[in-house]
This record gives sequence, C-alpha cells and structure tokens, in this order.
Amino acid sequence: MAFVKELLVNSLKELLEAELKEFQWYLKNHGCVSASEMENADVLDTVDTMVARFGPEEAVKIMMNILKKMNQNLLAEELENKHKQGSTAEDSKAGTPDNKEISLRLKNRLKEDYERILLMVFLVALLHVVLGSDCKFMPFDCSDVYKSGQTVSGIYTIYPAGEVPVWVYCEMVSDGNDEDKGGWTVIQRRMDGSVNFYRPWNQYKRGFGNVEGEYWLGLENMYQLTRNRKYMLRVDLEDFEGRKGFALYSFFSVDCECVGYKLHVSGFKDGGAGDSLATHNEQKFSTFDKDQDSSEDHCAKRYLGAFWYNYCHHTNPNGVYLWGEDDTHFAIGVAWVTWKGNYAISMKSISMKIKNIS
Repeated sequence: MAFVKELLVNSLKELLEAELKEFQWYLKNHGCVSASEMENADVLDTVDTMVARFGPEEAVKIMMNILKKMNQNLLAEELENKHKQGSTAEDSKAGTPDNKEISLRLKNRLKEDYERILLMVFLVALLHVVLGSDCKFMPFDCSDVYKSGQTVSGIYTIYPAGEVPVWVYCEMVSDGNDEDKGGWTVIQRRMDGSVNFYRPWNQYKRGFGNVEGEYWLGLENMYQLTRNRKYMLRVDLEDFEGRKGFALYSFFSVDCECVGYKLHVSGFKDGGAGDSLATHNEQKFSTFDKDQDSSEDHCAKRYLGAFWYNYCHHTNPNGVYLWGEDDTHFAIGVAWVTWKGNYAISMKSISMKIKNIS
C-alpha cells in the first residue's frame, strides 16, 4: 500500500494547482467523494481519502480514468506503467509463498472483499449511486457535459439537485463568439406549437413538454441550477420570414419557491432583438392558478400564458403559439416587443438557454 500511495502522490504533484482542483472536482461531482472531504484538501489528503475509500488498486484505476478525462494522457500512461512495474517487483521480492502463507492471504482477501461489499452497499443506500471503477458521471449542467468531451448538441441527463436525473437539451454551439462556445442548457423552447403552454403552477414548477422539441425545464430545476452556480442567459428568436435576432444577459438566476421563483436578470447585450426582459426583472412567476404579478389584472389569465409578469409584459414566451401576425386577441402570442414593436407579431421560434460563467 505504501508503494501505491507514493505513486499516487507523485502523480498528483505533477499537476498545477488549478489542475489539482479540477481533479478534485471530478472526484466530487462523479460521486466518488463528498464535497467536505475535498474542502481545503492537499495532494496527501486527496490520496489518503481515495485509498481509504476504495483501496489502493481501485484508487489507481480511478486516478488513471480521471486523468484521461482531463486530457492528462501522458501522466495517466506513466502512472499505469509505474504501477505495473512496481507490482511485478513486489511479487518478485515476495518469492514463492508456502501453503500456510497462501491460506492466510486468502483469509485476508476474503475479509477485505467482505468489508468492501458492506461499504459498497452502504454507499448505494446513502447516495443511490452505483460506484464503478470510474464512479458515475453526474453532470450538473450542460457545461459539465461539454467538459466531458460531448460536443454534439442533443439530449443529455443532468443532475441539478443531487441524484435525481433531469433530461435536457444541450446546445454545444459556436457562431464565432467566445460566449457561445461550450454547453448551453436550454430552459425553454418554442418552435412549432406542438405543446400546450397554458398550464397550472405545479407543471411549471416541475417542467413539461418534449425535450426533443418544445419544453419548459421547470422552475425548481432553474432554481437548483442557479443557486449553486452563476449563469448567463441567451434568448434566440426567429420570425416567420426567417429573420433572426437574440438578446444576451450576463446574469440570470431564479429564487426559491418560497419567494415565488423571483427572476433576476441583468447585463443586457443587444443581438438585434432589444431588451424585452428588463420590465420582468425582480418579478415573481405567475400562472393562471397562481397570480403573483404586479398588476391589478391577472396577467397569466388575460394573456393566456405563464411568466414573470409585471404590469403585464413586453414578452410572452409561454403564450399562445400563433402563426405570425395576429391581432384577433391582444398580446396573447409569443411576442418580443422590443424587436418587432408590435404585440400582434408572434415568433416562429424562441429559445431561452443558460450557460455557467464561473
């Protein structure tokens, strides 16, 4: 065990301070160790925790796999070779054991296996996670998914609230701007009117729709995401003539249900669509069965949607899906007024997505 500990310590000492923090981040977020165990942990603390939790051989495997995820392939290969050489040397020194020694080794191995099984059962019951040789990858958001090497846009599983999985669409896009590189977590999307968005509070709380198409991620999921990390928001828009615009915000967060899932959005940067969210900042969320807007009117009922209404809206992303310009009923469509200057014009598509900036 002393040889393995020394080998692991020497490998981690090759990392820069920031790289060591990234290694510890993988240990925590993949379910290997708790956050408290890695708090202020140095190289020796990290190795001691790994060996105590998994045993020396398993710790070597975990370290090699995480180093590979960090693109530290040469360091991982060096660790693997030195471990093989050291194991061979130790076996040679030991010589040929007699029957009594073999029997003792078998008893000790059985005891160790039994204790390890008990530990695994305890961890499964406690964490609801099956720990494999590389632990279970539990990305918090689409930025984590992107970091893991998944760079194709599509549907992925994230874990914003611990062990509970949430299906989400991740946009791994870049149009040449630095802020567009990486993984965007889509929290709302309209594109064809296939999903009814006039829904009650409990459905807006937990989320609904089809992740492949139109959906709402859920207020509770948004809260869990933004309470733990800092996010920027991008809103992409397209009209029925094929014209596109966007609005970018450097800060986005949603408070807990206890204060009405209040919206905080700031740091506007224009992408041609104008700032239709300014009037909705610091507002609570409202649905037709939970009126929390600032107006004497019931905005959600009046405009057939659900949103962070004020007095009442400059945008209605969750309103009625209309096919272009329609003034039959005032301001019920998927409007973004600062772009079109007209409440009667409804968007062909709108997508709200957030990305970690910390």
